Amino acid sequence: MSLITSERVNDIYHSIGQNIVDVLPEDFVTAWAYAEINDEFYSLELFYRKPNGRIGYIDDGLGGLERGFRDMLREAPDDNKWTSATFKLSSKGAMSIDFCYDDVTDFEQAAERRNAWIAQYLEDRSAIDW
Repeated sequence: MSLITSERVNDIYHSIGQNIVDVLPEDFVTAWAYAEINDEFYSLELFYRKPNGRIGYIDDGLGGLERGFRDMLREAPDDNKWTSATFKLSSKGAMSIDFCYDDVTDFEQAAERRNAWIAQYLEDRSAIDW
């Protein structure tokens, strides 16, 4: 990866974090943005832990966040295009991103993929305030 690309990816990475902060309540503890993207569609959801331990959910008004994930995907080498990503952000500013390369083209499997993601990242589905 060239230096210019690295700087571009770094800028995108930080803009994703800022877009998350911009749509969350100020008292969030941890946030997870989950995106599935391919040429035909995208899905983007934002979950965040509240101070009371419950998990909030946002799926509206995420246009800036979507652009960030699309820009990040465009920067991936052609032979290493991811299909889903999870961006984690703590209220202290720690950020990380996990990429997945599984096939996301089968829309009928979307609920199953989402449930697996929730089990991996959020653990307790009953604590989500849909």
